[in-house]
Amino acid sequence: KWTLRRLDASGNAIESVRGMELPALRTLRLNSNALRDDDDDNDENDSAFRGMEALKVLDVADNALTRVPNASACLGLRAVGLSRNALSSLEAASRRLPATVTDLDIRANDVVDVEEFRHLRYFPRLARLWFKGNPMEARAVHYGYDARAVASFCVATLRECDGASVIASSWGKAARTRLFRNDSGGLCEDLLG
Repeated sequence: KWTLRRLDASGNAIESVRGMELPALRTLRLNSNALRDDDDDNDENDSAFRGMEALKVLDVADNALTRVPNASACLGLRAVGLSRNALSSLEAASRRLPATVTDLDIRANDVVDVEEFRHLRYFPRLARLWFKGNPMEARAVHYGYDARAVASFCVATLRECDGASVIASSWGKAARTRLFRNDSGGLCEDLLG
């Protein structure tokens, strides 16, 4: 009996994986395909990756996704690659991805506001985040702050942001000591709602 553990179907014209039963699959690479948001993906309990519950690595980079795909059935998922899509919000991430995610790549999407990082607080193990190439980066430069500091503030478990160490950086220190503090030095959690 054969057991498929890794599948790289990159560079094809795959539009959906709904209904595939691959219960032992650990790594699924579907980058550079034609994946789009499922029309019937409005049910937050209906995972597009049902039947792939053992998945640890999911790469759906370089597709046509406008929202985080529903991989909530993959309770051991660790690494999620969503770069080069058309994501503009991370609001649904906490409902569509399990809390086990440690690595999240959202580079080169359409995320405009650093406030979106607040939706990543749900992930208690998130250690590495990549977000370069989103409009929020240019906006942060324009207003004179480092978006990585906001990400580090919102996700206290981050160890790396866009490949740079949080602990060894000045922006990481600012996130821990000065960012979102009131006049008496107390934390203003309500600023990020």
